[in-house]
Amino acid sequence: MNALISISADVMGGVPVFAGSRLPISVVLDSLEEGVKLERLQTFWPFLTEAHIQAARTYVEPSLLDVLDAIRGDAEIDFNPPRLFSNDLIHADEVPKRLQAKLDAAKAAKAGKKV
Repeated sequence: MNALISISADVMGGVPVFAGSRLPISVVLDSLEEGVKLERLQTFWPFLTEAHIQAARTYVEPSLLDVLDAIRGDAEIDFNPPRLFSNDLIHADEVPKRLQAKLDAAKAAKAGKKV
């Protein structure tokens, strides 16, 4: 497991957080996606670094090969792989919105529909 990401049933019910904190990685990733700058987030959570952000992105996103396979129709992406959670608690906000939108658009294009 990545040293910057932690999962424990005793911390936030098993939601992936940044190690040594109760800050869910989804909160930071969603904030960044909405346009909040890292510097602004660091005013609330000074421990955050670019390494934390990269670790979180790597941790939650399916691999590029998984995405390409799903677009080609060779496989479906499992947005809730076992490595993300230590229990059965599944949070939809763990799926990056932009990746889901791209996958939906690719599937619709493959089916001949306009998005």
